[in-house]
Amino acid sequence: TGKLGAKPCCTPIVPNVHLTKDDGDPLDDPERYRKSVGKLNYLIVTRPDIAYARSKKQTVVSRSSAESEYRAMAQSTCEILWIHYLLVEIGLNPLSLAKLWCDNQDALHIASNPVYHERTKHIEVDCHFVHEKIQENMISTGYVNT
Repeated sequence: TGKLGAKPCCTPIVPNVHLTKDDGDPLDDPERYRKSVGKLNYLIVTRPDIAYARSKKQTVVSRSSAESEYRAMAQSTCEILWIHYLLVEIGLNPLSLAKLWCDNQDALHIASNPVYHERTKHIEVDCHFVHEKIQENMISTGYVNT
């Protein structure tokens, strides 16, 4: 395992080139280059969000694609409910349920079937409110094939 299954790919560098300090033209102002490298090093140390991919939206690592889809459904349900309550507040009562579409059948089964909840104890309790809102007829779900 590991890199045994790795496949080669094309790169823009010429293979088997041995570079030395005497190759190429010397820089006109090496101090400018050193300052730029120093500034970049400072940024990497003081701002790790620049050096590494980081997202404020997703603060947890999902164990499966179904879990991440279910978390996305929970977030979408929050936004649907916010819009629903906003419409009610301004006097526009929605005539039908909001339809929440998802392309992951496992996430839809977790949301609609309480039997699956025994297998999803690692998902926080607050995420299970998608199931509660389906039971309260606030939203309905549907599968969209991708």
